[in-house]
Amino acid sequence: QGKIDGNEVRLDMEEVARMAGLDFKIDVTINGQRDISALFCGDFVKEHRAGCELAKQLYITQPEKDCDIVVSNCYPDDGQVNKGVWPAAASLKAEGGSAVVYANAVEGECIHYHGGRWGADYGGPAWTPDRMRSLPHARRIIYWSEVPTCTLQEALGTREQVIVRETWAQVLLELMAAHGKTAKVAVYPNVSLQCAPL
Repeated sequence: QGKIDGNEVRLDMEEVARMAGLDFKIDVTINGQRDISALFCGDFVKEHRAGCELAKQLYITQPEKDCDIVVSNCYPDDGQVNKGVWPAAASLKAEGGSAVVYANAVEGECIHYHGGRWGADYGGPAWTPDRMRSLPHARRIIYWSEVPTCTLQEALGTREQVIVRETWAQVLLELMAAHGKTAKVAVYPNVSLQCAPL
């Protein structure tokens, strides 16, 4: 995630784009309200690299460490719940804890192309179920959504780990029962935009 230099997949795409005659492209960065925060246009490689430099400043998030509870809000891309997992993998203490993943995917889960054969075989991020379920040390994963879907739940973890709750009050009861009032908590407000340093 976030690798630009030496990324063979990107180099292949750019080579094909040049062969096809692409000579102008537009990209944007967005904020947590889905507003455009910057606009980049021109030669598709140059504008992309310029956008990436700003994106690093906007989106790279240094993870908190040794947390009892990690809350990840998947907004603004709720349909790809797998993006809500990395903060807990990076921030939960080694002996386990609770990961809360909030994803209100009213249209269901978006199956990203990285999840298929292309991503698995040709160097893409390959969001396979094994990789998505990267919280083996989490005692519980609370999937919080007003519109929970089976596919999103299964993407988060095992049946023994995942608890589905539809309100924050229900989530809070689970967390208080497990951790009391002295837990160390990290909150990631727009985790589908955020990424850890490479």
